[in-house]
Amino acid sequence: LIGTGIFVLSGEAAAKYAGPAIIVSFILAAIVAGLAAFSYAEMSSMVPISGSAYSYTYATMGEYLAWIIGWDLILEYLLAAATVAVGWSGYVVHLVQTISKYNATQWIVEAPVAWNEESSIFYTTGKVINLPA
Repeated sequence: LIGTGIFVLSGEAAAKYAGPAIIVSFILAAIVAGLAAFSYAEMSSMVPISGSAYSYTYATMGEYLAWIIGWDLILEYLLAAATVAVGWSGYVVHLVQTISKYNATQWIVEAPVAWNEESSIFYTTGKVINLPA
Protein backbone atom coordinates (compact mmCIF):
# COMPACT_ATOMS: atom_id res chain seq x y z
CA LEU A 1 0.00 0.00 0.00
CA ILE A 2 1.71 3.14 -1.18
CA GLY A 3 -0.06 6.13 0.29
CA THR A 4 -0.68 7.36 3.79
CA GLY A 5 -0.63 3.83 5.14
CA ILE A 6 3.03 3.33 4.31
CA PHE A 7 3.93 6.20 6.63
CA VAL A 8 1.41 5.52 9.39
CA LEU A 9 1.73 1.76 9.69
CA SER A 10 5.45 1.46 9.05
CA GLY A 11 6.12 4.17 11.63
CA GLU A 12 4.06 2.32 14.22
CA ALA A 13 5.79 -0.96 13.42
CA ALA A 14 9.22 0.64 13.67
CA ALA A 15 8.43 2.33 16.97
CA LYS A 16 6.81 -0.65 18.66
CA TYR A 17 8.54 -3.72 17.28
CA ALA A 18 11.46 -3.25 14.92
CA GLY A 19 13.45 -0.21 15.86
CA PRO A 20 16.52 0.17 13.63
CA ALA A 21 15.84 -3.22 12.00
CA ILE A 22 13.02 -1.60 10.00
CA ILE A 23 15.66 -0.82 7.35
CA VAL A 24 16.19 -4.56 6.86
CA SER A 25 12.45 -5.08 6.41
CA PHE A 26 12.29 -2.27 3.83
CA ILE A 27 15.18 -3.85 1.90
CA LEU A 28 13.45 -7.24 2.03
CA ALA A 29 10.18 -5.67 0.84
CA ALA A 30 12.03 -3.96 -2.02
CA ILE A 31 13.54 -7.28 -3.12
CA VAL A 32 10.14 -8.99 -3.04
CA ALA A 33 8.55 -6.09 -4.96
CA GLY A 34 11.35 -6.32 -7.54
CA LEU A 35 10.75 -10.04 -8.01
CA ALA A 36 7.03 -9.37 -8.48
CA ALA A 37 7.93 -6.70 -11.05
CA PHE A 38 10.11 -9.19 -12.94
CA SER A 39 7.22 -11.61 -12.91
CA TYR A 40 4.84 -9.02 -14.37
CA ALA A 41 7.46 -7.98 -16.94
CA GLU A 42 7.80 -11.58 -18.12
CA MET A 43 4.03 -11.98 -18.32
CA SER A 44 3.57 -8.71 -20.21
CA SER A 45 6.14 -9.78 -22.79
CA MET A 46 4.27 -13.06 -23.34
CA VAL A 47 0.77 -11.51 -23.36
CA PRO A 48 1.34 -7.98 -24.68
CA ILE A 49 -2.33 -6.94 -24.93
CA SER A 50 -2.92 -7.39 -21.21
CA GLY A 51 -2.11 -4.94 -18.49
CA SER A 52 -3.51 -6.03 -15.14
CA ALA A 53 -3.82 -8.98 -12.80
CA TYR A 54 -7.31 -9.61 -14.21
CA SER A 55 -6.05 -9.77 -17.80
CA TYR A 56 -3.11 -11.97 -16.90
CA THR A 57 -5.33 -14.37 -14.99
CA TYR A 58 -7.88 -14.45 -17.82
CA ALA A 59 -5.17 -15.25 -20.38
CA THR A 60 -3.52 -17.96 -18.30
CA MET A 61 -6.16 -19.52 -16.04
CA GLY A 62 -9.53 -18.75 -17.53
CA GLU A 63 -12.60 -16.65 -17.00
CA TYR A 64 -13.73 -18.01 -13.61
CA LEU A 65 -10.46 -17.31 -11.79
CA ALA A 66 -10.18 -13.95 -13.57
CA TRP A 67 -13.65 -13.07 -12.23
CA ILE A 68 -12.48 -13.92 -8.69
CA ILE A 69 -9.32 -11.83 -9.17
CA GLY A 70 -11.39 -8.92 -10.50
CA TRP A 71 -13.60 -8.86 -7.41
CA ASP A 72 -10.54 -9.31 -5.22
CA LEU A 73 -8.99 -6.23 -6.83
CA ILE A 74 -12.16 -4.22 -6.17
CA LEU A 75 -12.06 -5.27 -2.51
CA GLU A 76 -8.37 -4.40 -2.32
CA TYR A 77 -8.94 -0.92 -3.78
CA LEU A 78 -11.81 -0.23 -1.37
CA LEU A 79 -9.77 -1.34 1.63
CA ALA A 80 -6.76 0.70 0.49
CA ALA A 81 -8.91 3.81 0.01
CA ALA A 82 -10.43 3.40 3.48
CA THR A 83 -7.02 2.90 5.08
CA VAL A 84 -5.56 5.98 3.40
CA ALA A 85 -8.65 8.03 4.36
CA VAL A 86 -8.28 7.10 8.03
CA GLY A 87 -4.56 7.89 7.93
CA TRP A 88 -5.13 11.27 6.32
CA SER A 89 -7.92 11.95 8.80
CA GLY A 90 -5.47 11.66 11.67
CA TYR A 91 -3.07 14.03 9.93
CA VAL A 92 -5.80 16.60 9.17
CA VAL A 93 -7.19 16.56 12.71
CA HIS A 94 -3.71 16.99 14.18
CA LEU A 95 -2.91 19.80 11.72
CA VAL A 96 -6.14 21.68 12.52
CA GLN A 97 -5.56 21.27 16.25
CA THR A 98 -1.97 22.49 15.94
CA ILE A 99 -2.67 25.50 13.74
CA SER A 100 -5.92 26.77 15.22
CA LYS A 101 -5.68 25.38 18.77
CA TYR A 102 -9.21 24.07 18.14
CA ASN A 103 -9.76 20.74 19.87
CA ALA A 104 -12.49 18.91 17.97
CA THR A 105 -14.83 16.76 19.98
CA GLN A 106 -13.55 13.21 19.79
CA TRP A 107 -16.90 11.66 18.85
CA ILE A 108 -16.66 13.09 15.33
CA VAL A 109 -12.97 12.50 14.60
CA GLU A 110 -12.45 8.90 15.71
CA ALA A 111 -13.74 5.65 14.26
CA PRO A 112 -16.69 3.92 15.95
CA VAL A 113 -14.87 0.57 15.74
CA ALA A 114 -11.21 0.02 16.64
CA TRP A 115 -8.73 -2.86 16.91
CA ASN A 116 -7.19 -3.98 20.20
CA GLU A 117 -3.68 -5.31 19.51
CA GLU A 118 -3.28 -7.12 22.83
CA SER A 119 -6.46 -9.19 22.68
CA SER A 120 -6.69 -9.21 18.85
CA ILE A 121 -10.35 -8.22 18.69
CA PHE A 122 -12.43 -5.39 17.28
CA TYR A 123 -14.28 -3.29 19.85
CA THR A 124 -16.68 -0.34 19.78
CA THR A 125 -15.24 2.97 20.91
CA GLY A 126 -18.49 4.80 21.59
CA LYS A 127 -17.64 7.40 18.97
CA VAL A 128 -20.04 8.23 16.14
CA ILE A 129 -18.09 8.88 12.93
CA ASN A 130 -14.64 9.69 11.62
CA LEU A 131 -15.83 12.83 9.85
CA PRO A 132 -12.56 13.90 8.17
CA ALA A 133 -12.16 10.43 6.64
